[in-house]
Amino acid sequence: MRAQCASSLGVLADVGAVKLLGELLHDPTNLVALASATALARIGREHAEQKGATARELAGALEEVGADRRQHLLGALRWLSGDNFGEDAVPWLEWAHKLP
Repeated sequence: MRAQCASSLGVLADVGAVKLLGELLHDPTNLVALASATALARIGREHAEQKGATARELAGALEEVGADRRQHLLGALRWLSGDNFGEDAVPWLEWAHKLP
């Protein structure tokens, strides 16, 4: 149910859900965390003013999640940015913190 809710928030591109979706990146269930990552990237793509907030949520979680989630977060960041800053969290964090 949480995964469907996270996905729905992404489909709706609900800007009010960014913080909640960021918290769900740490959910014990992988499907919930992956749906949250995709939803965050979509919100950032749909609403330019939210790109920085969504990028910071995704990049900030890179060092805190396991390898199974890390690759998905990197994919969401690549999709959001339209670029590839590699596997290390530091360049992603630097990029995210430069955004408004």
